[in-house]
Amino acid sequence: MTSDPSLHDRVVLITGGSRGFGRFIGEALLEAGARVVLTGATRSSQLADVQAQADARFGPGRCVTLAADVSAPDDCQRTVLAALEHFGRIDVLINNAGRGSAEYRATIDDSTTRFWDVPVAAWRRIIDTNLTGAFLMTRAVVPHMIERGFGKVFSISTSLTTMILTGLSPYGASKAGLETAHVVWARELAPHGVDVNILLPGGAADTDFITQDMVPGTVGQRTGPDSMLLPGDVIVAPALHLCSDASNGITGRRIIAKFWDATRPTAEAFSGCLQPQHAHPEIMSVDPLMIVAIVTFSPRHRSSLSTAQQRALFEATAPAYLKIPGLLRKYFIGSESRAGGIYEWRSRQDAEAFYTTEWRQRITDTYGTELRIEWFDAPCVVDVEGGQILYAPDLLDERGDHPR
Repeated sequence: MTSDPSLHDRVVLITGGSRGFGRFIGEALLEAGARVVLTGATRSSQLADVQAQADARFGPGRCVTLAADVSAPDDCQRTVLAALEHFGRIDVLINNAGRGSAEYRATIDDSTTRFWDVPVAAWRRIIDTNLTGAFLMTRAVVPHMIERGFGKVFSISTSLTTMILTGLSPYGASKAGLETAHVVWARELAPHGVDVNILLPGGAADTDFITQDMVPGTVGQRTGPDSMLLPGDVIVAPALHLCSDASNGITGRRIIAKFWDATRPTAEAFSGCLQPQHAHPEIMSVDPLMIVAIVTFSPRHRSSLSTAQQRALFEATAPAYLKIPGLLRKYFIGSESRAGGIYEWRSRQDAEAFYTTEWRQRITDTYGTELRIEWFDAPCVVDVEGGQILYAPDLLDERGDHPR
């Protein structure tokens, strides 16, 4: 990825920089020649490791790490003062620090904690970090940006469907509040040359935010043809673009990272990630954007097609399918006796136009006697052999969020 020249010596402050998205973005910025301040809630071994690696790779003084809790106003002010002392200015603030349902017990089944059983302390930790923490950090930084007449602020959010998943009301409320606050902040800061935006990955990504209980395996090695996880660095390219002068004047927007097309020029790739603006956001009405179709093969197909052959057939038809207006991606999941597909659509209207009675009948006649097509208002995991739909709100954190 070619870096924008304006990133050289740009000063970027990233909260939650000891791991996950914050660490990925910080490393990429250092590689592009930026100077970076990374914070962690505590002086952890992870934060120390980030500092040591940055010094070894980029030389002392290019990266500063600080232990600072974004929910503590004094820590936020101290962080800003330290950044100004080290680098003389702050060009970009990335509010990445966040807490999720690991603060209480959330599962992928009906045993997940309902809101009335969420400990008050857990609710406060999530809101204080994800929402109040972003407010406190932004509040501490923007007077300096206003004085200079230049600055960029963006915060990491989640999908609309995740905000309303059962068991996730603390997390969803924090992110919904974060996004509505950014709408106002963008308007209030526009006259001062400060851009304010929201960035989200567009799907659960392979970082340690996704625990082993959700997806077993080595962090960083859990992606692949059958995985619903996006690469952990999916957010890096649009994040760097937002830090550069190439994004000057873009403000009040919602950027979905997974739509970045690395084969296109940078400006076009970024444009493809922009969710269209709506004059009146509708928090209480989110259109379902995912379909699960499960096909049970007839006896002759069951005996003649192995799982590998089913997959090959599915993948062979992918290019043709992806020419269908509105269809974004499709995934195979199957066994010897059943095969299924998970299809992502740009809108429900696109999907409804395709899933006609004639299409249903053609699939049924070709492959067997059972075809089930179901709409979901949230991402899910499909047990094809067992014919069960398993909701996984923590696992598929951004799925179903598309430009409309």
